[in-house]
Amino acid sequence: MYITSRGARNHRVQYLAAGTCTFQTCSRLIRIPVSYLIKLLQDTYDADTPFRNPQMAVHHWLLIQLLNVIGSYTVI
Repeated sequence: MYITSRGARNHRVQYLAAGTCTFQTCSRLIRIPVSYLIKLLQDTYDADTPFRNPQMAVHHWLLIQLLNVIGSYTVI
């Protein structure tokens, strides 16, 4: 996601809480919400949770963020 409009900037807190990364592909920049990353690393994982360890949770989160951003914003 690339936050460009004032309306989107007003929702920055919600984006951070949801773990939404911002991408600027033209400048090869990604902003990762560290607070969400810390939350994933501090969560408790076991065999009964969808992700058995923090590494799996972080990998899944980053994959979903990348897949969600593909084709969602283009600058010519």
